Amino acid sequence: MRFADDVAERRNLDREWVRQALAQSQFIPTVQRLMRPMQSSSTGVVWKTGAFTAAASLTRCAFKRA
Repeated sequence: MRFADDVAERRNLDREWVRQALAQSQFIPTVQRLMRPMQSSSTGVVWKTGAFTAAASLTRCAFKRA
């Protein structure tokens, strides 16, 4: 896992820990959708209202449950 080794080296992390963390990760379509920018022109409004923060919180929760 070249990517895991590269991340571990750049971030000064334990190589085995990074490999295990990446091996346990899984693709969740909802998380991908929440992390995408909105399609409409109201993106600035989303940032100001804090909706992006809520989406990021949901993403972290989904990742921790996985």
